[in-house]
Amino acid sequence: MKENGADCDEMEQLEKANMRFIVSVANQYQKQGLTLEELIEAGTKGLRKGAMKYNLEADFKFIAYAVWWIRQSIMQAIEEKK
Repeated sequence: MKENGADCDEMEQLEKANMRFIVSVANQYQKQGLTLEELIEAGTKGLRKGAMKYNLEADFKFIAYAVWWIRQSIMQAIEEKK
């Protein structure tokens, strides 16, 4: 099954490979109304969105691009909770 051109197995691998990074970013947003689990879930959604939009021919690493999407997704989840 494909998700916007990305294989679901590949997306799972990407999530697993970057989970420690997502957790470290999520930790920065604790005590703002969401549990750590909810923050991680939001960060994972951001990682997926970043993966869908990433240009493989870009001059920068994927994680440098994805961190923006991870943070945006977490901040959006916090705002929605308020």
